Amino acid sequence: MDGVVPSFPSIFAFSGGDGDVFPERLAVDAPDVVITGAKQRKDELVSPSVAKKLQAADRGFEGTWTDECRPGEAVSCIEGESLTWDSGTITQIVKEGNDSFTTRKADRTIKATLVDGRLVWDFGGVWVRHTTKSIFEGKWTDETHPGEAITTISDDKLAWASGDVSQLTRDDSASFSTTKGGKTYQAKLSHGKLHWNYGSIWIRADSVCIDGEWTDKKMPGGAITTISGADMLWASGAKGVLKDHGLNRFSTSKGAKAYTAHYAAGQLVWNFGGIWVRYTKVDFDGQWTDKFRPGEAISTISGNSMTWASGQITEIQRTSHITFSTLKGDKTFNAEMVDRELLWDFGGAWIRYSQDGQTSRK
Repeated sequence: MDGVVPSFPSIFAFSGGDGDVFPERLAVDAPDVVITGAKQRKDELVSPSVAKKLQAADRGFEGTWTDECRPGEAVSCIEGESLTWDSGTITQIVKEGNDSFTTRKADRTIKATLVDGRLVWDFGGVWVRHTTKSIFEGKWTDETHPGEAITTISDDKLAWASGDVSQLTRDDSASFSTTKGGKTYQAKLSHGKLHWNYGSIWIRADSVCIDGEWTDKKMPGGAITTISGADMLWASGAKGVLKDHGLNRFSTSKGAKAYTAHYAAGQLVWNFGGIWVRYTKVDFDGQWTDKFRPGEAISTISGNSMTWASGQITEIQRTSHITFSTLKGDKTFNAEMVDRELLWDFGGAWIRYSQDGQTSRK
C-alpha cells in the first residue's frame, strides 16, 4: 500500500486549561448474536425489511446491534425483554429506567446504558445499531505497517492510498475482487482482517466514533466537552474542529495551541496530559428503601421530584452526574450513588426496591 498519513509524537508536552481534558476507549469483542430468533452468519447482511424497521422512530433498546469496533461481524437482536445472541443463547433483560438494562450471561450480570444512540456496556464494549452497509466499508491499512497508508472502501469502490480508485466486485458474502493496473486481486474477510491473494493482510484503520459528552477522569462531571462529528464544544464554551487521522488518532486546536489525542480503553488520552471518559448521568428514578430495613419505608424519585415515605415531596438538584441534594424542612441533605447504593450524608444507605417487593442492587 502506498501513501502516508500524519505521524503522531509518542511524548506529549502540552498542558490543557479551562477544565478541559481529552480521553480513549478499549475495543472489546462484541458477543455473537442471532437476528429475530433465527441464527444468522456473521458475514451476512440484515435483510431490507429489518433495515426498514431500524429506520423507524426510536424504539429504545429494540433492534439489531453490532460492536462499534467490528461493525457487521457480530449482530445481536433485542426484542421486547429478550436479547438473542449470535450463538443462539437468549437472555432476558431487566430495564432500569428508560436508558439502561441488565442481563445475565455466563453466570454474570452485565449492564448496558443507552448513550447518544449507542449501547455502552459496563464490560467496556460499545454497540451501535446495525445497518445494511457493506461489511467491507471503512478504512484499512497494512497489518505489518499500520498507519503508513490508508485505503478506503465505500459502496463498491476502493480508493487506494495512491489516489487510484478501482471497482469492487463481490465474489460472495465474505470476499471480493478488484482490478488495479491491469491486474486482478482477490480479498477475503476473515476474523476482522482482509486477506489478499498476493499475501498482504489488512486491518481496519477506522477510528471509533467518539461522539458524545466527555469529562475529566479525575473530576467527573466538573467540566463537560461535547463532540459531534468534526465539531467540538469545549467545556469553556470555545468551539473547535476535530480531525480524524485513523487508528483512533485525533487532533484539534484551541486558540494558538494544537492538541492530539488517541482513544483506548474507553478513554481519550490527550498530549497535554488529560484523560477523558464518557459522561453518563446516573439514573436516580425509582423506588428506594433503607438497606438495613428493606421494605419498612419506601421513597420514590421521579425526575427532579422526590416523594419521601412520609408523603412529603421535595425537589432534588443534581450537583454532579452521581450526586444530588434536596431540602427537607430547613435542612439540606446530600446523596451520592456508590456501587448502586444511595449514600446519604446523614448516614443512611438506600437500595432499590422493586415492584414485586424484593430489594435489588441491580
